[in-house]
Amino acid sequence: MTVGERFERLKRKYHYDEAAAEEKIQFIETHCRHVEGDLYGQPLILPDVYKEEILKPIFGLKKKNGKRLIRQVYIQMPRKNAKTTMMAAVELALLFNDGEPSAQIYNCAGDDEQANLLFSIAKKMVALDPVLRKVSRSFQSSITYNGSFIKKITSKSDTKHGFNTHGYIYDELHVAKNRDLYDTMDTSQGQRSNPIGILITTPGFDKLSICYNRYEYAKKILAEVIEDDSFWGVIYESDPAADIYSPSTWAIANPLYNYSENLRDEIARKAQAVKNDPSAENSFRRLHLGQWTASETKWMQTELWTSLISDVNRSEYEGELVWLGLDLSATSDLTSLTELYYDGSSVVLFWNIWIPEKAAEQYERQFNVPYSRWAKEGHINIVSGNTIDFMAVEERILSLHESNSIRSIGYDEWNSRDLAARLQERHGINVMIQRQGFGLSNALKKIKELILSGKIAHAGNPVVTWAFDNILIKENDEGNIKIVKPKTTGASERPEKKIDPWISCAMAVNEWMIDIPTKSVYSERGVITI
Repeated sequence: MTVGERFERLKRKYHYDEAAAEEKIQFIETHCRHVEGDLYGQPLILPDVYKEEILKPIFGLKKKNGKRLIRQVYIQMPRKNAKTTMMAAVELALLFNDGEPSAQIYNCAGDDEQANLLFSIAKKMVALDPVLRKVSRSFQSSITYNGSFIKKITSKSDTKHGFNTHGYIYDELHVAKNRDLYDTMDTSQGQRSNPIGILITTPGFDKLSICYNRYEYAKKILAEVIEDDSFWGVIYESDPAADIYSPSTWAIANPLYNYSENLRDEIARKAQAVKNDPSAENSFRRLHLGQWTASETKWMQTELWTSLISDVNRSEYEGELVWLGLDLSATSDLTSLTELYYDGSSVVLFWNIWIPEKAAEQYERQFNVPYSRWAKEGHINIVSGNTIDFMAVEERILSLHESNSIRSIGYDEWNSRDLAARLQERHGINVMIQRQGFGLSNALKKIKELILSGKIAHAGNPVVTWAFDNILIKENDEGNIKIVKPKTTGASERPEKKIDPWISCAMAVNEWMIDIPTKSVYSERGVITI
């Protein structure tokens, strides 16, 4: 069932107050204006699709007692379709044009920045309209009118209880870390006779979230699996099986596609970026095609890495500055020490890798990972027994300390404290604790930038290339990334798929990024005498 078909069905089942719906639309188009861009200051004329599929149903459908039928709304659409602008206008209509005494209206979001985005647009709309500006007062966190108010709150707010909410708009619901704020707002409307809650979002990837719960709820209603006439769901998404490079696919997911040349150009540009870098596909599907995706995706094509193999040798870098990254293991993972050298334009990388003999034999026998061949060729060190002897790692670091100038070592605190303490206290080597996981996000993004720009050279260690091919990227809602191993169908990590060389590499890159001197402006233009 389409949204339009459901609207017609509910109009027959209940009462449709066309005048009430048109009153809200007229208020918005009369008193709300664009607050940025080419249309700044011009009236906000709503596209027909938003009037027919969103505003008319939620404000026009009425119960027999004359109250609104729709109590909760879920709207999902890709970015750059003016959803936040539309919602700012809607909340102003609730404040100035809904006839609710002492109305409490809340902007909700997962963080201050998102909450402020919606609120600041509403505040600017008030400032641009002489009528609204005259009858209301705007403050840092609220807009007041005749005993009613709009106020912004976040999931981090300390005082989220005791509300008597007339309306709330939860912007970018997919960012919500839990459902606490949602539940608080949803249960705060019991004393209002005509309340409404609007959830608006781009899709995410956490299928245990409250956002996905509401998405599924809306889909089940449209599929006629369940019935809830008080809930209105509008989902703009393309078919996951459709051609992601086709403009027809883009048009289906983006309600403003035919209205905005800027939007069409932006989607085309992003699509081309995906062709050049397939690791961006999941983000493109979520942000521009309206699709829920997995959080994990392939990092980069392995061919990009292998294309950077060069005739480089460690001996060429004796005496040079070196940054190190160290990832120690226990019994089954690789221990990896990355050496990073910088020649002023490109980064040169070498690895020292160890694995316990027992683990190497097990993985070679069970998964055909050629550790014994790699060891014979000098690409990895197989250590006798079932654990790594960290003395070998320490000896390698001290050897580099003698032959080079170690700027710093980035290391994971787990299992490394004693070694780090000895290096620093006995030998004066600068060692820095680094957070793994999302804490290495900036370094991983820098590595990708260097690879794509061809500013990395390496000797082609096959262990490192194999580990590169194993990497998946997991992204959180803030856009931070971390590298993870592939998973089995049971969602557990595949133990044979090692990625440790790239964790140590990210640590080395992170140290280099912090330490590398920036180019002085005087080296570009010289000193100006005045």
